Amino acid sequence: MNSTALVRICLWSVFLVGTGFLILTPPSYYRYSAVGFDMDRLEGDVIIHSYHRLRWPGDGTVRCGMGEKQFSVDEEDVDIVDLAGRLFDEPTLDLHRRAESGFALWRAPEVYDSKEGRHLWARWISVPAWLPGVVLLGIGTVLYLSVGRAARCMKCKQTP
Repeated sequence: MNSTALVRICLWSVFLVGTGFLILTPPSYYRYSAVGFDMDRLEGDVIIHSYHRLRWPGDGTVRCGMGEKQFSVDEEDVDIVDLAGRLFDEPTLDLHRRAESGFALWRAPEVYDSKEGRHLWARWISVPAWLPGVVLLGIGTVLYLSVGRAARCMKCKQTP
């Protein structure tokens, strides 16, 4: 694959992901969506469940984060890698921390028990739902214009 094709693939990827973020912005104010993956590992007689998520909790923000939970071997099966996703569910805002003006950063090292196992730690960053889409489309536009300018410059050098 030549470098021009790779650049085009990267540009289209940036535009598609940016457009996807903008499409999910309006429902992010009243619906819960999440995509990500989980990984489990067995440590002694407990299962350590790591999760990585991109989450729209229903309050107009998008949150990127990860964490770990602990289960006993009796409670859960071990899945090495598991894709996770929920789209447009009813939000349960009482389970989520508030993000004033959309921006927030959480680091929760405390251990606490819940119905979903024992939480060991979590880290989250929150931004307004529209921000990643605008930033990615801006980056894509700048890259597109600079690649076009570079291609025109190469043509100028090749003509006698």
